[in-house]
Amino acid sequence: MLRNAYLKSVLDLRRPIVWWSLGLFLYAFVIVLIYPSFQDIPELNDILGDEGSLIRAFTGNVDDFASPEGFLTAEMLSFTFPLLFIVFNLWLGTSWLAGEERRGSLEVLLSHPVRRTTMLLQKFAAMVSGTAALAVVVFIGTLAGVVIVDMDISLLNVIQAYIGLALLGITFGALALLVGAWTGKPSATVGVGGAVGIAAYVANTFGPIVDGLEWMQYLSPIYYFIGGNPMVNGLSLIHSEVLIGASVVLVAAASHLFERRDLAV
Repeated sequence: MLRNAYLKSVLDLRRPIVWWSLGLFLYAFVIVLIYPSFQDIPELNDILGDEGSLIRAFTGNVDDFASPEGFLTAEMLSFTFPLLFIVFNLWLGTSWLAGEERRGSLEVLLSHPVRRTTMLLQKFAAMVSGTAALAVVVFIGTLAGVVIVDMDISLLNVIQAYIGLALLGITFGALALLVGAWTGKPSATVGVGGAVGIAAYVANTFGPIVDGLEWMQYLSPIYYFIGGNPMVNGLSLIHSEVLIGASVVLVAAASHLFERRDLAV
């Protein structure tokens, strides 16, 4: 079993994925259930302010908060779910490379006749599988709530929005693998990943509302997840290609560094 890093990683993920799935399912389900309490407040958009206001920036810059699409974007896609998916993938990227190197278990895996690049790609595949599973769980929780409250929303757009959410998380997981492959230090991996995540959120949130800094949002991976308003317009092909391309580049760089670095084993 240890010869296959993908299977080992998936098996290691069994218990955590259950708890993550339970929490994400309940959150998505409950958020949809409270929507009817908001849709009957016509003054809500006036409270949030005009386009470009600070309050609206923190809620995903939605045009109509009382609409199903605007409500789900503000309550789930503007902060909470991106944060959780980023944290989940940073945790995986840290524990599955730099963490195993620090614990000494990486030595056991590399003692088998398998290339470092192969092992890293198998771990990345396990990360993609785990993230995709969480995205499916979030959709199921959302769907259950939609059916109960009879919410009028495009389920196809919801699916595409959650695909983008998974791509965002995977991008940060690939970053964690890169830092882990480069340094072998979990602290560095968490530190760099957290710093990039905070910078990405700040750039995407404040860039559009600060004169002269609009360009900052285009440097943020979060923009390529939510910038196209996926709950309304579906997944932007160009934006998804940016996230996929970034993940590919990060994993390729991680593989290059991992093959050439002397490991602390």
